[in-house]
Amino acid sequence: MKLLAVNIGNTSFSAAMISDRRIVARAGIPTGYVSSKRGVRALLKSLKDEARFLPDAICVSSVVPSVEGKCRAACVGLFSLKPLFASHENIGMKIRGYDTKNIGPDRLLCSMAAYDKYRDALIVIDAGSCITIDAVSKRGEFLGGAILPGIEISLSALQGRTERLPRVKFKKSRSPVGKDTEGCILSGINFGIAGAIENIISKISTKMEAAPLIVVTGGDAEAIFTLYSGSAFLERDLIFEGLVTFARRTCTV
Repeated sequence: MKLLAVNIGNTSFSAAMISDRRIVARAGIPTGYVSSKRGVRALLKSLKDEARFLPDAICVSSVVPSVEGKCRAACVGLFSLKPLFASHENIGMKIRGYDTKNIGPDRLLCSMAAYDKYRDALIVIDAGSCITIDAVSKRGEFLGGAILPGIEISLSALQGRTERLPRVKFKKSRSPVGKDTEGCILSGINFGIAGAIENIISKISTKMEAAPLIVVTGGDAEAIFTLYSGSAFLERDLIFEGLVTFARRTCTV
């Protein structure tokens, strides 16, 4: 199957042309720049030109409803295909004891892709605008989890809600003892987020029937992966892998 997979996140609008599970071309722009159908169309056209094939299907994960219409119009205009938007109703992942109202399809798609790969109890950390920490049972059921502010939201909140704290660019902090204001902010972000993640993982693990493997994905996956002191697997493209599985289960081509 040849697939155009689109992930509309709060921070970035990313897409990939995929042939038989292999990413042939990918591109992305900040979601804030998607102000018109033309912006989405230009991105998707660049993928079409680079991949040099037309997709059999288009599948979309979106947590930004205001952009979905522009994406739909661009897909129909460029490929004469209506995109299929993933949701908890059509993804096909088993959900145990979780209120599905407002659940982001990205959480389910990443959890499903991770389970398809590891076939074991899991905790899936998706690090983007928010950091989601989700539990998957040994039988592949989505159990729920936790959501906390991501790296950039945390940094922006400190600068935006105070008068004297500067805007700091994220980098790894070597010591928890900052020696200037910037160093203190970086220490708080690095060790605060790492501590929160490790504490949440520890507490979620006690509620699971089997010891989980830890999988890290998302736009800030590498940063979170280096912050986490335990054993974990880094999977950069889980969202696209989840969309491939979703397409194979749902689309008839």
